Amino acid sequence: MQTTADPPGDTASDQGLVSNNCCPITKIERVRAAIAPGRDNLPMSSDWLPPRLRPLLGPGLGAVTPEALGRLVGLVEDTDLEFKSAPYEMTEGGRKELANDLAALANGGGALLVLGVEQDSAGLATKLVPLRESDLDIGLWADQVSASRVHPSLTIGYRAVALSEGLVHLFSIPPSLHAPHCVASAETLRYPVRNGRQRHYLTESGVADRYQRRFIGLSDRSRALDEELAAAEDVVNRAEGKFQIWLKLALVPDVPGEIPLRGELTREWEEWVPKVLKDFPAYNDQMSRYHVALGFRSLIVHDSLDSRIDHWRLGGRLELDGAGVLAFGYLGDPEQHINTGGHRILYDEFLIGDLINGLGLLTQHCLRAGGNGNAQVAATVEVPSGGLVVGQPRWSIQGMLEGTRVAEGVGISRHTISADACAQPGRDRLAAVRLLAGDLLSAFGQPEPLQITDELQLVKQQFLQEWRDRVGAWGVRAGVECLEVGGSGTR
Repeated sequence: MQTTADPPGDTASDQGLVSNNCCPITKIERVRAAIAPGRDNLPMSSDWLPPRLRPLLGPGLGAVTPEALGRLVGLVEDTDLEFKSAPYEMTEGGRKELANDLAALANGGGALLVLGVEQDSAGLATKLVPLRESDLDIGLWADQVSASRVHPSLTIGYRAVALSEGLVHLFSIPPSLHAPHCVASAETLRYPVRNGRQRHYLTESGVADRYQRRFIGLSDRSRALDEELAAAEDVVNRAEGKFQIWLKLALVPDVPGEIPLRGELTREWEEWVPKVLKDFPAYNDQMSRYHVALGFRSLIVHDSLDSRIDHWRLGGRLELDGAGVLAFGYLGDPEQHINTGGHRILYDEFLIGDLINGLGLLTQHCLRAGGNGNAQVAATVEVPSGGLVVGQPRWSIQGMLEGTRVAEGVGISRHTISADACAQPGRDRLAAVRLLAGDLLSAFGQPEPLQITDELQLVKQQFLQEWRDRVGAWGVRAGVECLEVGGSGTR
């Protein structure tokens, strides 16, 4: 959540933002609710809660209830939890104190800041002391203070929970990929950090160390993405189906989460994973049954007919920290089609469908694991010996797409995406899929996918006839325009 500056007089300039329980919410949260209904069941970057608090409060900020707040009583403040019994003063001193608290909590690894809890001298929460309702949108004011004084800017989640006596204000400050954050004033530039219950300021060497961590982290994530793609090779090798072509899709969150191992974990994931993999029409999606099993510090996704780990056409591994990889297999038998020159054939709408569903699965898993921020995503296609062509099963004369060529190999497409934005069906996910598919198809001489226009519309003519009604229905749910015909490359 970000704004650009404090309004004149330091009062919220957009009052009257009210949530469904009459608590003030920030403008960005209202926008989220408008464009993405039904997202409350997924932890978002601004919905993050410290892992140790999730069993007490719920999976994310949006899940915290008045009853759950009572469980804070008896907890002790720590690096990831700070209590305040009174609101910040709307003065220069209050703004400076808030900015230092937000930066310190972000630099300390992320925390929950709670206004409306009384604590003793040891930091033990003794009781809830809800604050009286105010005309000021506290969440928006805090956002403005952060945006004008904390650099680089922070992602902040805010929610006010209504009790009979007033409001308890919750601020979520997730772990930050861009730490260290400084607080700037006219006289100083300082880097606060929270350690336990104490706040201190980084020394020059401490600041240098934090910047080094930031840039090393970029290399580490790239290496982790390579490791996930390498894991896809093991997935392919374990396949029972004799598929010659494999789409490999991997994701690594910028800030990893952590899913605690528990007995009901596979059952919980089996409730939603099959739905995501069948959401958009894809190759064999109506015939397959998808399962989730426990692996070594991971969850194994597979489509074995008898529920064994060995899979038939789809397999994958979902890491407990939110990373994951999927592999989709295609027969691509050249004997069934003319105009392929004896080469295996990859159908472009199959590629699009599996990228849409696969990216949805990986980003939702990332968020459910508590992953935060952006994510690095990579995709590639394993080309069989003898080369591969891209084809068009939607036409009466099936074969190579006009103007394309035989590919002897396909490189790795890498992009940075918003896991939060891509977790739900919509334009953001289509934009990411268009980038990935465009890179992969360029190996065949095709400059862009024909199914998604540059304005992020779906072209139904570019899908199999039996898919088109489902494509249209998906577009309605996702708020995406569907064209009957048209788009670049229409023949």
